[in-house]
Amino acid sequence: MRTDDRRHAREQTQEATLDAAERLAGFEGVAGLSLKRLAEEAGLSTMIIYSHFGDRYGLEEALLRRAFRSLVGVVEETGSKGTSVTVVAEAIRMWSHAHPAQFSMVFAGAQSLDSGLQSLGRQLLADVAELVRQQLGWASSASGLALLAALFGFLTVELRGQIDGDTAATFGRLAESLQALPLPRDNVKFVCGLG
Repeated sequence: MRTDDRRHAREQTQEATLDAAERLAGFEGVAGLSLKRLAEEAGLSTMIIYSHFGDRYGLEEALLRRAFRSLVGVVEETGSKGTSVTVVAEAIRMWSHAHPAQFSMVFAGAQSLDSGLQSLGRQLLADVAELVRQQLGWASSASGLALLAALFGFLTVELRGQIDGDTAATFGRLAESLQALPLPRDNVKFVCGLG
């Protein structure tokens, strides 16, 4: 087997393993994810999982980075500087519905992660807040983080099925309200708590 073929096969195995890990995390949370159960779900041996990720920490880091890459891709697709809050908010909402396990990893599941991964998650969330700030043409990254915090609250309640009625219309009103709010200035610093 050629080197390129081996590399491609390894990448496919890693992606399939991460897909299975996301499915399990969606049901059991990251804390409930065991490598033995993951091996069964992915149809692999635990040795193969260890060879790809090293250990549970490596797997959790790969899941966290994958979730953030996915979110960054969605935010980047919203356009360039000056796009509206509604466009960014709706893109994040659609992503959260399409990838609830990733949403949980980014916004809700970090408390179960190792402290090193929590620190990584805070940095990655700050990077997303900065990207949101750039996409919206705002002066402060804190404004981007404030928007993400408001979206997290709504989307968590929505994904749990705790909102009655037309959630899309309610979300649209929220996004319009956020567009009109005076958001934090540069001298305000938010600490990304993640959990």
